[in-house]
Amino acid sequence: MFNIFLQMIINLVLTIIIEVSFSLILGIRNRKDIYSIIFINCITNIIINYIMNTIKYFIYSNIIIYIILAIFEVIVVLVEYKFYKRNLEYKKLNPLILSIILNTLSFSIGLLIYNM
Repeated sequence: MFNIFLQMIINLVLTIIIEVSFSLILGIRNRKDIYSIIFINCITNIIINYIMNTIKYFIYSNIIIYIILAIFEVIVVLVEYKFYKRNLEYKKLNPLILSIILNTLSFSIGLLIYNM
């Protein structure tokens, strides 16, 4: 149980580092916007990791797990898009595009890190 909790914390920290770093690269400098990105990632990342860790106890097929993960990642993109649309002052990118970029980068880098 402790290993799962520790892995969830590591996943969250890596996600925040990656998404905040790329937010800065994209020109997001407003402190409120950065805190908003951290806040929504704390919520969505913890929820998706908890759900996926639970699902892994009941489903042993990696293909099905990846399909479920893909569905949840799309949901996360949409939830974060709605949050960004309402809360970010940053307007250079459409909030949906921003959500897709940040989540694609953090997901892809996470896959690279865990498959090394």
